[in-house]
Amino acid sequence: MYQPAMAQQQQQLQRAPVPQGPLYTEADVKQIKEMFPDVEEDAIKTVLEASRGNKDAAINSLLSMQ
Repeated sequence: MYQPAMAQQQQQLQRAPVPQGPLYTEADVKQIKEMFPDVEEDAIKTVLEASRGNKDAAINSLLSMQ
């Protein structure tokens, strides 16, 4: 049975393994903690996870929370 190329690509993407591993390092957390000493490390880690490890986005999020 014929499947359009787009449907085949979607099936391949669904089967592709999701990369596992840290989105950030402890050095990233430490660097942001130095910028935001009043924010708990757990909160910084949560923001980093939400920003998929993008430090600039995490910093902007933390700035907008203050």
